[in-house]
Amino acid sequence: MAEKERVYTIPLRRVWVEVPRVRRANRSVSEIKRFLSRHMHAENVQISKALNEIIWKRGAKKPPAKLKVKARLEDNVVKAMLPEEKEPAKEEKKGGKLGGIKEKLAKAGIVEQEVKEIEKKAEQAVVEKGKVAEEKGKETKEGGEEIKQTAEEKQNEGKKV
Repeated sequence: MAEKERVYTIPLRRVWVEVPRVRRANRSVSEIKRFLSRHMHAENVQISKALNEIIWKRGAKKPPAKLKVKARLEDNVVKAMLPEEKEPAKEEKKGGKLGGIKEKLAKAGIVEQEVKEIEKKAEQAVVEKGKVAEEKGKETKEGGEEIKQTAEEKQNEGKKV
């Protein structure tokens, strides 16, 4: 399906006047979705974070009376955003627990050698946490066996008397 991109001004006042004051922003969000699904001929509508923040900016009781929205239809999904908002770039997933550390440190201006040292420390911390967890598990198992033995001894003593 070809991509369609349109800009709509959605009137919201007529809709949220009919509902209780505290539900106005919720009703505005559902009306935007309903409006866009009707006009773009698609059932699935996604609202961007920026658009959602504009709706909720003044709280649940005072949403905007009308909104200008840019709608883009892709694969039977309508993505609603502000007209001046750009399409968010898809980020690649970082691998493992230490995946994004290099990029963050590079942005901060830390040298590669320092990055390697920090990575080693982080790996050591992960390993140490694992060792501590294993030791705690052993202690509880040993302690549990001792508790069972003492409970059995008490029962046996009660039977002897």
